Amino acid sequence: MNLSTNRQACSRDIGKLYAKHQILKKCASSQLQCLAKNAKLLKFMYQDNVREQSEKEIYQPGSLRLGQYKKGHLQKFDVGSCLNTSAIENDMKSVARSSKCNYFKGCISKQHELVRMGQAITYKDGEGQDCFGEFDGAVKLLNPSSETSHVNWIQVKQYACHEDENGQVQSGRFDSPLLKKTDNIVIIKSSEVCHKVNIVHNCINGHCKFEDAHHTFVEEREGVVRDALIYKHDFANNTYLLNRFYLGNDFEAVLQTF
Repeated sequence: MNLSTNRQACSRDIGKLYAKHQILKKCASSQLQCLAKNAKLLKFMYQDNVREQSEKEIYQPGSLRLGQYKKGHLQKFDVGSCLNTSAIENDMKSVARSSKCNYFKGCISKQHELVRMGQAITYKDGEGQDCFGEFDGAVKLLNPSSETSHVNWIQVKQYACHEDENGQVQSGRFDSPLLKKTDNIVIIKSSEVCHKVNIVHNCINGHCKFEDAHHTFVEEREGVVRDALIYKHDFANNTYLLNRFYLGNDFEAVLQTF
């Protein structure tokens, strides 16, 4: 207390000092209350996605995002230049390859997640079966024919469950199911994307290793080169682990796929 007063009017000095602290505390608390209502903070702290309640079309499952723009306008492409030709013939029989479309690099899943190019997903195929795949772009048909009732389509590179001789799905480290990347490409409706999942390369059966490399960075306005170790994957085995910990409570729902 002696540090808070000149010992001439102790009560007054101490009272003024702590009154300022209370004012600052009140101002700070009101600012913190406003900050706590921020949508990004709510999603980070409590996984509360306030956009799930939005009625805007761009936040609804199946909507396409991350379009290709030029001078503020969505670019137009031929469907045949955006999607695999064989997949178009098999899964979009009523759509001509010369049909015009907009191209997108993202979509919204049924769980209101933004799925980007190259990310793994679970989806429903034409027979309603749960499958794994890699998101590989999407198109929105501009002038669909009367035979085509759906306008948003997604291209998927398929993954297959790694099975043993008895048909049982094999598991890797941490009891994570093994998936094998295939050459099959399918086109599905954007509304059939269920979950965004995380997969990691199965390095045990591959030849992945650390390699010496040179890392260049700027220090004191000069480029400095230092030795570093970089881990390089050998993707020849095409085998991946489904990261069950990324899914959290949704893993049980995805597990039904097996």
